[in-house]
Amino acid sequence: MTEHTEEPLILTLELAPDEQAWAQAQRNLYFPPQRNIVPAHITLFHTLRAEHEALVLEIMNKPRPAPLVRIEAPVLLGHGVAYRLFCLLEP
Repeated sequence: MTEHTEEPLILTLELAPDEQAWAQAQRNLYFPPQRNIVPAHITLFHTLRAEHEALVLEIMNKPRPAPLVRIEAPVLLGHGVAYRLFCLLEP
């Protein structure tokens, strides 16, 4: 068996400008400045195998309604904190 050496894919959700501004303000206020390297973001998947990139892009490029997401209480992650999200997407 050969080992796949490519870095895993990270899939994030794009926010509307107003929500992105709010999330970034929260990050600037509460996240340690020395660790504040990337903008505020919502990670959907953080270890998708790189060999499946074409399939991931094919699925992502299909038109679909944007999900409605409710931001809930913060959750401890061990090395940080995240907001719990609840998807309100209707079929």
